[in-house]
Amino acid sequence: MRAAPGRNARANGGKTAMKIAAWPRGTAIIACLSAALLALPAAAQEAPDETVAAGCEGPCTITGGAYVLRLPEGAGPHPAIMLLHNAGETADAVATSPLVEEVMLPAGFAVIVPQGLPQRFSGDVEAPGWRLAGTETGGRDDLTFLDIVLTDASAKHGIDRDRVLLTGHGLGASLVWEAACFDPEVASAFAPRDGGFWGDLPEGCAAPVRLMHIHAPTADGWPLTEAADGAEGAASQQPIQAHLALAREANGCGESRPLETTLPAGHDALTWDSCESPSDLQLVLHQSAGSTTEVVIRHLLDWFAAGTTTN
Repeated sequence: MRAAPGRNARANGGKTAMKIAAWPRGTAIIACLSAALLALPAAAQEAPDETVAAGCEGPCTITGGAYVLRLPEGAGPHPAIMLLHNAGETADAVATSPLVEEVMLPAGFAVIVPQGLPQRFSGDVEAPGWRLAGTETGGRDDLTFLDIVLTDASAKHGIDRDRVLLTGHGLGASLVWEAACFDPEVASAFAPRDGGFWGDLPEGCAAPVRLMHIHAPTADGWPLTEAADGAEGAASQQPIQAHLALAREANGCGESRPLETTLPAGHDALTWDSCESPSDLQLVLHQSAGSTTEVVIRHLLDWFAAGTTTN
């Protein structure tokens, strides 16, 4: 496993780089998501199906868990997108979604979807999720698990370890932010979608990264410009504006400016100038109430591909 800057700080509970509020053991990870979890179809809260995915006969089982792999047509090594599911979702459902079938695979990307382990949420709801800094759920170190997944996929299934885009939605986006800040060598670029750090922000990040944050200001969850208090027993969700300031500092970026794109009406984008090469920082705003649209994903893939061909 490759050593990564910032991992010691994370292993020590973030004492050198992160302010973490004490959580009583057994407290819900995300109390404010409990209603959404209860509203999920029962199938979404069950274990992943034994679906045959290209590259493995069913989920790829490795030390610490499993992941679903979808391979595009043609010979590898393939660039890859690692998708981190939201609370209550399963890797199998995400790996067979229309965006994977109709956008990511046809674009030539392998799709890797790790399976989160059961976490205890408020209302005594148990559902697949991720272990995050600032919580005391115990269990698997999910940042280390991402590295194990990618090491396995590159060794056995023709994945180009130097062309990996890590993205996730909601709770998955929280883990993407942690990876970008604490373990920046795990992927080539990072794209958290409608989610951020759980609780207080780190005091600093390990290294510059390529990062695009995708956000729906109208969606429930992390606010864009003002801090929101969580439900009882939950940490506050710091605004995405503060997240981007953290990334700007780590990347050594200058001022932000509007970015001209081919995104349709209802989408806006900002970029930051003079970031330390080869880092990058962008914000894409959309109005789709928390669901990431096809046009946004195509914009993300174009951004990722441009960076991997020029750097």
